[in-house]
Amino acid sequence: MRYKPLRFELECVEPGALPRFKGFSVRGMLLRRLKERFPGFVRRFLYGNHPIPAVTQVPPLTDERMVDVGDIVSFRLNLFGDAVDRDYEIILALVDGELRLGSARFVLRRVEHAETGEPVWDESVYRCVKPEELDAREPVGRYLVVTFTTPTYIVHDGKPRVPKFHMIVRNAARKFTMLHRRFGLEGLTRRQARNIIEWAERAETIRMDYRFETLERRSARLGRHVFRTIVGTFVYELPPEPPDRVGEVLAFAEVYGVGKFNTAGLGRFVLGEAG
Repeated sequence: MRYKPLRFELECVEPGALPRFKGFSVRGMLLRRLKERFPGFVRRFLYGNHPIPAVTQVPPLTDERMVDVGDIVSFRLNLFGDAVDRDYEIILALVDGELRLGSARFVLRRVEHAETGEPVWDESVYRCVKPEELDAREPVGRYLVVTFTTPTYIVHDGKPRVPKFHMIVRNAARKFTMLHRRFGLEGLTRRQARNIIEWAERAETIRMDYRFETLERRSARLGRHVFRTIVGTFVYELPPEPPDRVGEVLAFAEVYGVGKFNTAGLGRFVLGEAG
């Protein structure tokens, strides 16, 4: 699966208030601009006929509630599959026109590769940066630490849950396979998926340090939507002998996110090891 992470820097030109969780504001701003300039991008890679979007977001990870003129706010988009060849459409959609987060107004100042810092757009110049392939994250050692950096909304058996390891893996394996297949690539076979999920179900949760957060979003279709999310760190004791391709699933989950509303930046986490 081809993958390209981009970091967008916005400069404030009109001060104002920012929401506590800024992911939905970034998503709304991006959708408005894309629908005006490149609606085909929205239909093909975000919310068209495919239930799994090819673009996910890492929102501004800051608690700042006010910005002033000259302040920089940045967010990251992870592009997958054929969407990596259309990154210029996202950039052009944000170059001109009003960019608002909360009550503050911004202009686009710079776009760069989020991991290498290589410039993609600045001073009206666009540079094509080659995509990359995700490297597998094979489990090493007995324990795995999962630290959620944004609120996470995982539904299991029809109810929001504090995630056990198999919930994360099941969610990631499903999205991994669906996204691969929409671009004509090989996802997981049924046997591979079953082996990975059964292995994950044997993992034990040995430590949890988390809190609940209540978020609110508004939808033209659903209206006001209030839901509970979790943020925190979970330590899992892994069973021996990881099955084939579990490292691919873990690497994908770390950059794609898990749970609902990935395009707004929910479900972001980083993986670590515990002694």
